[in-house]
Amino acid sequence: MERDRDKARQAPRDLTITGEGTLAGGTYGRVRIRGEGELHGDIACEALRVLGNCRAEGRLDAQVVDVTGTLDVADGMRGGRVLGRGTVTVRKDAVWSQVRYRGVLTVDGGCRADRLDVRGMLNVGGDLDAEACVIAGTLTVEGFVNAESLELVLFGPSRAGGIGGGKVWVRPSRMPFAADGELTVDEVEGDEVVLDRTIARVVRGGRVTIGRGCRVDVVEYREAYEADPRAEVGEARKV
Repeated sequence: MERDRDKARQAPRDLTITGEGTLAGGTYGRVRIRGEGELHGDIACEALRVLGNCRAEGRLDAQVVDVTGTLDVADGMRGGRVLGRGTVTVRKDAVWSQVRYRGVLTVDGGCRADRLDVRGMLNVGGDLDAEACVIAGTLTVEGFVNAESLELVLFGPSRAGGIGGGKVWVRPSRMPFAADGELTVDEVEGDEVVLDRTIARVVRGGRVTIGRGCRVDVVEYREAYEADPRAEVGEARKV
């Protein structure tokens, strides 16, 4: 009996904010916000579910983050799954296991995730590291993108400092309103690289395919190379 009471005292408590409210820093179980919520100090919780707007003034560690609305985190963010639709902004670094988000996802620092699936806009102020990355929309990465698998479906102007990985696939959306979809990048490198509508200084890879709408200064390939007649390639050489 005493042991059960000890477990109950040690279990993190759940908390719900309905309407407007604030939450002090600490460790919690499930946190639900329906309306407007402010989190003061560092927060660690099993799950954070937001239906409305939430601002976290410290660091946020959560196993599950589910946002329908907006979430603004002033410090870094670490967690398991990030789900939902709307706008999520992290002012420093972010480390996640799995992201499946619809809307705008912005990380001012570096971003690392095992699996990243964003339909909308992904903005990263530092480097982006992911095992598997699928972006349908626009991508802006000030640093380097490192992904074992990267699929980028362009709905608008996108850019990155550099891209490296196993398989890199960049293609435009077929939607008529996405006619300005184009990627600008300094360097692309991968085992298999397939590019459309890409402006790059250097493209390196084992098997490289340069599609229509590309403008590339130099292509270096190890195994195979193919270019669309409508692509502009300054030089292609086998290395």
